[in-house]
Amino acid sequence: CYEIIPKSAGFTWLYEAALPYVEAVFYRTAPFRGTKSYNAQAKQVPDEQKDFHYGILYADVFPVGTAGIPPTLLMQDMLHFLPPYLLDYYQQYCRGESDMLIQLGITFQRSMYNVTSAVIQALRTALLYPLDDPNPEHLKKNRQFFEAQMDRFLRPEARLRDIQRQDYR
Repeated sequence: CYEIIPKSAGFTWLYEAALPYVEAVFYRTAPFRGTKSYNAQAKQVPDEQKDFHYGILYADVFPVGTAGIPPTLLMQDMLHFLPPYLLDYYQQYCRGESDMLIQLGITFQRSMYNVTSAVIQALRTALLYPLDDPNPEHLKKNRQFFEAQMDRFLRPEARLRDIQRQDYR
């Protein structure tokens, strides 16, 4: 792991802008099927960060059509550039082009777990200590951070298998 921009330089763009943006886009949009958006004025947005869940990962993009990147546009792009073997697969297992778009969106959303993992690592790097830090107290703080992040996944409303089952086609 290389420290490209040392914390001592005081450059805080990643910490103050990029990570909160990714947090908002990938963790907090479209909470569950049928919900169009959060309304902060109506107190639909929790006050505590720990109360948010990973909504974009299981947003029902076909009827909702809302998330960080408009999923309806993303799905159209994915379909446009789909290689023939995947096009054949989706045509075989989907119920027409509209369902194909939904399934492409679901496939993309499932891949967001990789992005989520990267964000968690980047956030830990920005806020805490290197993974190979020899200080036991630092390692304890890192572990507490990861456990808190994982607890966000354990909430029923954040569990992909509780929201999208295999028979959801």
